[in-house]
This record gives sequence, C-alpha cells and structure tokens, in this order.
Amino acid sequence: MNNIIIYGASHTGIALAKKINGRKRCYIIDSISCPDPEIERYYKREEEFNVPSGDNIYFVLYDEDNKNIKVLLSIKNREPNAKVYTVLNQENLGEKMKIHLNSFEYVNQSQVAAKKFVDAIYEDREDVHQNISIKQKKKYTIDPLIKKVIYFIGSLVLFSTSFFHFHDDFNWIDSFYFSVTMITTTGFGDYSLRDHSNLSKLIGSLIMLLSVTSVAIVFSLAGDTISQKRKEYTHGVRRYKGSDHVIVIGGGSVGSKVIRELLSRGEKVVLIDKSLDGRFIKDVLDMHIPFIIGDATNEKFLVDANISKCKAIIAVTQNDLINLEVGLDSKTIFPNLRVVLRIYNQDLSASLKNNKIIKHSYSMSYIAADYFLKKIDF
Repeated sequence: MNNIIIYGASHTGIALAKKINGRKRCYIIDSISCPDPEIERYYKREEEFNVPSGDNIYFVLYDEDNKNIKVLLSIKNREPNAKVYTVLNQENLGEKMKIHLNSFEYVNQSQVAAKKFVDAIYEDREDVHQNISIKQKKKYTIDPLIKKVIYFIGSLVLFSTSFFHFHDDFNWIDSFYFSVTMITTTGFGDYSLRDHSNLSKLIGSLIMLLSVTSVAIVFSLAGDTISQKRKEYTHGVRRYKGSDHVIVIGGGSVGSKVIRELLSRGEKVVLIDKSLDGRFIKDVLDMHIPFIIGDATNEKFLVDANISKCKAIIAVTQNDLINLEVGLDSKTIFPNLRVVLRIYNQDLSASLKNNKIIKHSYSMSYIAADYFLKKIDF
C-alpha cells in the first residue's frame, strides 16, 4: 500500500488530505502547529516525522517555490526514483528541473485554475459553445471616412486615366502612369499638359487639387487612428461596444492565464482592472485585448464593458470580497448571466453553491487538490 506524504500544510495540502479522507495511509508534514482540526489525525510536525519505509508518493505543496524546491531535492537525494509532485509558479524552472529529475511532475496552480474557470463558462449550457479548434482572427476595422476617401481617389485615377486616354490620345499604360504621377504629385517631367487643350489643363488642375486634399485627409485620419490605438494600448478603452464577449475582472497571475486560455478557444475578451501596475499586466497588454481601467465593484465599469451583451463574467482578483461583490452585482443586473468566481475561502465557495447564489465559485487550492488526487491510485 502506498504511503501518501504531503509536505506543506498550505490550503492545497490540507485540501488534498481531506480529499484522500483515509482511503490511503496519509501524512501531512509541516513545521507549524496543525492549522485545521479535520486533518489532525494525519498531521506530523517536521521534527517528529520519520519517513516510513515502503512505496511512498510525495506531494510537496508549500506556498513558496523556494521551500518546495528545497524539500523536493531533499527527497530526491534520499529516494531518487520516488514519485514527487509539487507546485511551482516559475514554470521555466520547473521545465529545467524535469530534465534532471526522474519521476517528478510540477503544476502551476494558476494555469490549472484558469482552465477550470474557463471550462465553467460552457458547463451545462446549450446556448454557449466553445470553438477550441477555431482560432479567432483579429478583425481590423478602417475608419469609414478613410474608406470613402480611398474610394474617391480610386475613382479619380479611373476617371483621369479614361479622360486622358480618350481626350488626349494617351495609350492606356501612359494614361494610367500620368494619372498616378499627377495625383500623387510625383511628376518626373516626362509628361506635361503644356501643349494640350485648355480643357485638359483644367481637368488636370482639378484632379491635382482634389487628390492633394484627399491624400492629406487620409494621412491625417490614419495618424489619428494610430494615436487612438496607442492610447487604447496604454490607457484602455472608455467603453466596449462589441458583443458575445467574456469580461475578466483582474489581470494578475490568474487573470492573465484566464485571458490566454479564453483567446486560445476563440473567445473575445474584455478586461477590467484597477490599474496597470500589476506584475502581469504587460502580458495582458501584449495580448492586445480591450481593457477598461476601473473598479469593477462600481457597476458603471461593468456597463462600460457592455455587460448586457457579454457571454459571461470571470472574476479572479486576489480579494474574495471584490470577486463576490462583482458576482452579486452582475447577478442583480442580469440574473441569468453565467458568473464564475475565484474564491480563496473554500467554506465561502461551498456556501455560495449550497445557497444557490453563485453556482460556479471555486477555490484554487481545491482545484489543484483535485488535480493531484488523480495521481493517486485508489
């Protein structure tokens, strides 16, 4: 029979011990006093614990990467072939360690949780479908006025080419060449209307005036569009006008991974965050999604994100009360809206579900514990 040895009385470690629930011989090890009476029968202080003989499976689940790596290496020094599972926020480090260690697996809790939060959008719903195989193409829109000006310039070229072909006996190629050089004001002196009729000179002058004005308008509007896009990139949008999107609250470690997961499934995403100061906000900016800077507990910002036409809301800030308030506000405005919450406190999450307030609220620790539970053969 396997011995399940859990190092770290973190929320994930405690959740895993509870889920094992005596089905395996289990130990949970830490240097602190037992933090939860429900696991007291499994609990051992580090200084009191002697590693049992037998086929041990280790879960190293402290909250800090440094501690996890230290304990992981200690286990591997003692039992090189032992199965060891751990949590690491630094995925690059985890991948490098896998190269050098046998029977070792790590998981990034934020990534596992992000997948669960996104899966919850589609759970038990016929009206919402995921298109995992369809990668959403970016839609680029052109200012309607720019379109009209471009069409006008194109019409000028067509008119000018036809006029000089029929009226001044230019062949089609020469007529087109002359029209383009005249409209773009880049004449090379090889063609001139000096010896042509007054009508040709008048038409040529009008075409040059109209074309210069049109080109100036195009460049001016293009500059304004680029400036606006840059502003949106650094300062966000004031209001989102799209539909069938997912609103994500919080652009931190979990939020950035939720956004990436949504985009990989072809979803449109709008982010609401209080500021651009977070560690992970650069990752979010690099994804080029619309975002609104504001406090999501203020209903105004939910309205600005076009909550009335969104597919779902996922609130994943580090604050349970903020996530809960956003969820309650959203449900008050639109009772049938799918709301998914990250809730650190598992008791609060269970209460929300039991009282049918918000069905889809999840503790990251319990999500990770479920992941690790699948590694155990019962």
